[in-house]
Amino acid sequence: MTEIDYKKNLLIGYLTSLRLYPNYVFFEKKYKFGKAEILRKYLSTIREQIINVKSEIKFDNYESIIEKITPVPHEYDSVLASSALDACASVVELISYIEDRDYSHIQSILTLATDSVDMYIQENENLDMNNEDFEMRIATHPLMVKEHNIQKGIIGYLNKIQKIDEKDLLTLEILQENNGLGNLNL
Repeated sequence: MTEIDYKKNLLIGYLTSLRLYPNYVFFEKKYKFGKAEILRKYLSTIREQIINVKSEIKFDNYESIIEKITPVPHEYDSVLASSALDACASVVELISYIEDRDYSHIQSILTLATDSVDMYIQENENLDMNNEDFEMRIATHPLMVKEHNIQKGIIGYLNKIQKIDEKDLLTLEILQENNGLGNLNL
């Protein structure tokens, strides 16, 4: 893997985690559990890593720190707990990618984003898994279409550029910005 590939993958994971972050904030406000500022601090540090890959960053004890602020979904009456868990897991996966550069972490982050949307749609639309159009209703729901389009758009943009600079990062942050709302429009 080249340094450019590493940086592009890091940016994909960062932007996806950034879309999941507001879901965590929404959950924290509603259920009075969590510490969004911890995730925000990790994301800010990772953003700096994208701009300045040469900087050496140590994420000591990040897994245990994030675990303490991660909700256990079955303890809550809403899929929002799963979405908050996905936001936490995405940051853990992103830091793991920085440490070992294994692309499977980026794939996991992308899956977490679509899984959050999938579960949210199922709960809010009260979908029956036994219904023959179950998968189609999820796949064509505006939130899922938007998430897939954002993922494709980011990858398409990154495939067209050779080097990532702060202008590219700002452009992509703005393109996916949703008035401070996450990928669930919360």
